Amino acid sequence: MAVTIAEDTLLVLAPPQMDLARSEQLLQQNGVKHYRCEDVAELAALAPMAGGAMVSEDSLVGVDTGALVRMLEGQPPWSDFPFLMMVERNDDADDDERLERFAKLGNVTFVEQPYLPFCFIGNVKTMLNSRQRQYRARRQFENMARVDRDLASGLERQRLLVRELHHRVKNTLATVQALMSSTARSSLTVEEFRQALLGRISAMAHVHEVLTEDKWQEAPLRALFASQLEPEAGPDFKGEARIDGPDIKIPSHLAVPLGMAVHELTINALKYGALSQAGGTVAVSWEVEAAPDRMMLRIEWREEGGPPTPVPRRRGFGSQFLERVLRQQAAADVELNYHPAGLQVIIHMPLPERTSFHLFTDA
Repeated sequence: MAVTIAEDTLLVLAPPQMDLARSEQLLQQNGVKHYRCEDVAELAALAPMAGGAMVSEDSLVGVDTGALVRMLEGQPPWSDFPFLMMVERNDDADDDERLERFAKLGNVTFVEQPYLPFCFIGNVKTMLNSRQRQYRARRQFENMARVDRDLASGLERQRLLVRELHHRVKNTLATVQALMSSTARSSLTVEEFRQALLGRISAMAHVHEVLTEDKWQEAPLRALFASQLEPEAGPDFKGEARIDGPDIKIPSHLAVPLGMAVHELTINALKYGALSQAGGTVAVSWEVEAAPDRMMLRIEWREEGGPPTPVPRRRGFGSQFLERVLRQQAAADVELNYHPAGLQVIIHMPLPERTSFHLFTDA
């Protein structure tokens, strides 16, 4: 059975025949916890977690101290395990030989027997206090190491954030440049260009707001669609919009093109579709489907109750954005259906493996 001891416990090693009653009585009277080890091996095993060791000289004579020496040699920098060596007066003994015998123990204080009680207890408490200072140093070293690790982790995280910010700013500027160019080509007047460009930049800002809520990692699909539909709910918003689907978050690189696509559909519905007249409805719904090799997100935009939607004679910016950008940036398949009852757009988009979603819908 494994023995567990406290950091302020005094280990005791002495021959079985040695009478320790006087010493143990003094230890108990002075509130010193102690544990008597069976042999050198147990002492070596318990020493790293103890407060020190009281060892009789005779207990180390003629025994293998290899385990104890290895423990001492393997101590961490903060540790210098202390010993209280109980020795008998022997005027005939070679003191140099005795010192050499205990040199490998390192931090040794010798107490000659018979001892004075106050000298004995004073040495014991001094030894235990010195060991406690070592433990405090260990905790300080551990705290410093933890702070260093946290600092290094923080610096690395900061470098990643700066690099990510640079990447996002670069992509955002490229997107704005592309929006300006495409909007200019599809606009007939300067005012039309101004309004369309401001609307698209505002749509990007709304997507960024949704992403900022989750530290630019993911965007809840419901919040993403609402960010494009709700800001347009002004006097021109004559119909009704419904959003329905399971709770799902998509990564930022998919959120931006998808949010912009919903913006284009919203503006088109306000100008020509179901949101341009009372009684019209736009239903945005989505579901997660299992494909052979991955999960797929199916998004449907369906308009009803609006004016007839003939197939357009020319492809505007919105349809080009849906078909080109979503395919390029989201690997999505886009289907545009111009039904008499209203426009239907179906988007199939592969989801990354770590996409967060819960397969339930709101009541």
